[in-house]
Amino acid sequence: MARSSIQKSVTLVAIIVGTLLFGFSSKAQAGFVIRFSTDGGTNWSTPVADGDAGDGDPASGVVSIKVANVTVSGRASGDTMTGSTSFVLSMNGKIAVGSYNLVVQASQTDLITAPPPLAIYTVYTGSLGAGGGLNTSAETWVSTLNTPPFQTSSGIVFDSGSMSRTLAEDGVSGSFTATPFYQVTSQIILTGNNTNTNRTVGVDVNTDITASAVPAPPALLMLFTGLPVAGVGLWFRRRRGN
Repeated sequence: MARSSIQKSVTLVAIIVGTLLFGFSSKAQAGFVIRFSTDGGTNWSTPVADGDAGDGDPASGVVSIKVANVTVSGRASGDTMTGSTSFVLSMNGKIAVGSYNLVVQASQTDLITAPPPLAIYTVYTGSLGAGGGLNTSAETWVSTLNTPPFQTSSGIVFDSGSMSRTLAEDGVSGSFTATPFYQVTSQIILTGNNTNTNRTVGVDVNTDITASAVPAPPALLMLFTGLPVAGVGLWFRRRRGN
C-alpha cells in the first residue's frame, strides 16, 4: 500500500513539473480585418472583419473580400499563440485591363505571442502573371497599439520597409519588443497599366513572429532533476529494509 502511494506521488509531481517546465502553447483567436483603396491610400473601403457580412470566406480566422470592381480578391489568415504568430495577406485572381493604383491592407490584432524579445520574419512572394506594365511592393509593420487596426505610423516597433517580390528565403528579419496585446499589419501595392485580358496575379506577404525561450526557474529544474535521485534513494532504503 505504501509503495503504491509513493509511486502515485512521484508520478503526480513529475507531471506537474513537466507542465511547468515545458508549458502549454495557449492559442487565441486573432482579430482579422482587411480593406482596400483604389487611389493609392487616399480613400479606403469599409473594413471587413472575420465573420462580417462582407467576408467571402465562412471559415473562422480567414477574411476574404472582392477588391474594387475586378475579380482580384484579398485574403488574410493566420493564428496567434504564446509561442508564435503566423499571418498571411494574399491578393490573387484575374485582373482586368486598365490602370491601377491599388493598395490592400490587412491587420491581425490581439496578438499574444510573448515574452519579448520577439523575432519576426516577413517575405513577399508571388507572380504578376504574363505581360509587363504592372509594379508591386509590400510592407509589414508591428505596432504596440492593439487598436484601432491598420497602424502604420503609431507605436511602431518593427517596419520591414518596402519589399519587392523575392524568394521565400530572402525576406526581411528583425526583432522587437511588445507585450500582449499588440498588432501586425501588412499591405500590398499594385500600380501601373495592364493590357493583358487574361492576366492572373497571385502574391502573398507571409509573416512569422516567434517568442524568446522562457528559462525554467532554478528551483523547478532542481526538483525535476532530483526526482530520479529520490527514486534511487527510496529503492536503496527498501532494499536495506528487506
